[in-house]
Amino acid sequence: MNKNSLKRAKEYLEKEGHKVCGVKFSDKGYLEINTEEPVIHSTLVHRIIAYHEIYLDNKEKYDNNFSDLEVHHEDTNICNNCVENLSLRPREIHEICHDKTGKRNFNIADSADSNLIIDQQEIYGNVA
Repeated sequence: MNKNSLKRAKEYLEKEGHKVCGVKFSDKGYLEINTEEPVIHSTLVHRIIAYHEIYLDNKEKYDNNFSDLEVHHEDTNICNNCVENLSLRPREIHEICHDKTGKRNFNIADSADSNLIIDQQEIYGNVA
């Protein structure tokens, strides 16, 4: 677990006026921040970091709203929430990167450059 990511996520929520009550792991094993009141985007650390450090700085590059994007952990370690390990992908593209059990599909995931916006037709063409 990266303590710097957790600290930054907590600071982002506090800047938005949320009172942080603690930290826990979600049912799926993701690190989550507890707040006294509901949060608009997410209380999951990886989504908070991705929203503030990837999406807001590059909104014009995405065809989707943040709520329609999935956060992908490049190294498959869902506790590694360093911004360098996270990328945003449309839900249908993210599903291609994982099989039905949630494990990474290395053939697809490793062929896509996670630092670039993925052309959906290019990937669908490779799958079909």
